[in-house]
Amino acid sequence: MTTVSEAFDGVAARQPAALALVDGDMRLSYAQLAALRDEIARHFRTSFGLAAGDRVGLCLPNGWEFVAGFLALAKLAAVLVPLPPNSRGREIVSYIRMLGPRTIVAPGELQQRWTEAGLAVEQFIPSETLPCPLPAGGCPLEPGGSRKQEQADGQTIAALLLTSGSSGSPKIVPRSHRNLLCGAANVGQALGPLRGKRFLGVVPFFHANGFANNMLLPIVHGGQLFIVRRFLPAKVLELIAQHQIHVLVGSPFLFKSLAELPSRPPDALSAIQICLSSGGPMSPGLTQFCLEKLGIRVRQLYGSTETGTISIETADQPATRVTAGRPLPGVQIMIQPASDSGHERSGIGEILVKSEAAMRGYWSRTGDEPAPLLNGYLRTGDLGRMDEQGNIELCGRLKRFINAYGVKIDPAEIEAVVRELPGVTDCAVSGVDSGDGPEIVRAVIGIQPGVHLERAAIIEHCRRHLSEHKIPRIIEIMEGPLMSITGKRRATEPGSL
Repeated sequence: MTTVSEAFDGVAARQPAALALVDGDMRLSYAQLAALRDEIARHFRTSFGLAAGDRVGLCLPNGWEFVAGFLALAKLAAVLVPLPPNSRGREIVSYIRMLGPRTIVAPGELQQRWTEAGLAVEQFIPSETLPCPLPAGGCPLEPGGSRKQEQADGQTIAALLLTSGSSGSPKIVPRSHRNLLCGAANVGQALGPLRGKRFLGVVPFFHANGFANNMLLPIVHGGQLFIVRRFLPAKVLELIAQHQIHVLVGSPFLFKSLAELPSRPPDALSAIQICLSSGGPMSPGLTQFCLEKLGIRVRQLYGSTETGTISIETADQPATRVTAGRPLPGVQIMIQPASDSGHERSGIGEILVKSEAAMRGYWSRTGDEPAPLLNGYLRTGDLGRMDEQGNIELCGRLKRFINAYGVKIDPAEIEAVVRELPGVTDCAVSGVDSGDGPEIVRAVIGIQPGVHLERAAIIEHCRRHLSEHKIPRIIEIMEGPLMSITGKRRATEPGSL
C-alpha cells in the first residue's frame, strides 16, 4: 500500500462489517466509514472545488468529523492541515500567511475567528448530505468543476503538521503518505497485532502524537477507535471501563490525572493491554504511582513531529527505571557528541534519527526548507545516550521549550506578543515546574520608567492573540531593562525565580 487511502480501503475490504469508530452514540463499521469518507470527499470536491495538492485546514475537536475529513482529503490527494480549535488572533493570521489554505473547515462557533482574519470558512458538511442510514458500500465520487483530479502516491504530502520553531513562529512539517504508513507500520511491529484492538482517542488529533498514534494507528491496522471529545478524567475512566479499552495512549499529565482520582470503577483498567505515554518524560515516581493506583505499567513512547515515533519502552522494563525504550524496527539512531553541552565525557549527545517515517525537510510557501541533517541523520535537538541494553535514555534538550501538557511552546512566540504592549521594553518567558507535571508559563516584563501596566491588561492582550495554554500564569513586572551587567537577562539568572 502506497497511500493512506489505499491502506484504509484494504482494511475496509478485509473487514467491512467490523467496528471502526465510536463517537458518542455514533457507531461506524469500516464499510460505513468508507461510505461516509466518500460522501464527504464528494462534498469537498463539488462544494469547495478541491483538487490534488490543495491545503485544507481542519480546525476541529476530536470527533468522527476529523477522521472522515482526513480520509476524504487523502482520497482527493489534498493536504490536511490540522489546526488547534482554540487558535486565536495572531495565531490565526500566522497560519493563513504561512499555509495559504484553500479553505478552513470549522464548527459554527469557531468560524468568526477565521472570518475576522479575512478567510472564507466552511461548515464541515451540511447535515442533509450525510447518508442516513449509512449505506454498506462506498459512494462513488462525482466529478466536480473543471480542475483535474490527480492520484496520490507514496511521496505525496498527506498532512502538514505544525511544530514549535526557533524564531517564535511554528515550523511546518510535511508528512507524506509513505511517512505516515511507515510510521504506523513501525509502531505496529513493536506492539504486535493491533487488528480488533480497542483504542481510546483522547489525545487531540491536531497534535502529532494524537494524529499518528491515537487516530491513524487503529484505522490502518483494523482496530477500533473510541473517540473522546473532551478530557474529563472521571469520564475518561468510565469510558475505558465501559468499552473495555485495550490501548491507551496519553501523556504524563493524563495518567497523573487518572491516578489522582479519589475513586474509580472496580477493574476499570482491567482490559488495558498497552499503555503508552508521550509528550514529556515519565519519571520513575510517576510510573510507580500509576502502577500502584491504576494497576497498569505506563510505557514511555518517544518521538517528534519531524520523525514520527522513534522508540517505545519495553513492557518488561521495571517501574523503578524509566527509559525511552529501544528504537523501533525501521528506525536507526546515532548519538552525536554535543561538544557545547557540558556532557562530553558522559556518553550524552544529540539524538540523530534515520527512518522512512521521518520528514525530508520543512515546508514553506516559498520553497522547502532543508531538514536539520547531520551525516544523513535528522537532528532531533534532544540530548540522550544509549544504555547497555540498547535503550535510549533522554537527558534534556539542546534548546529548551516550555512543556505544557505535552505541547511544546516556544517562549519567543509569547515574548513577541507581550512586547507589542505600550511601555514594554522587553520580555523574558520561561517555564516553571508546577510540581505536578506540566510547566507553567512565566513572563518577566520590563517596562519604561513611570509606565503603569496591569496584570489583567497583559492577560487580556495575550488572550486575543494566543491559545489559552500559552498565556503567562506567572507575571513579574520590572522597571528598566532586563539585561544585567553579565549580558544575561536578569530574569533568567540563578536565584531569579
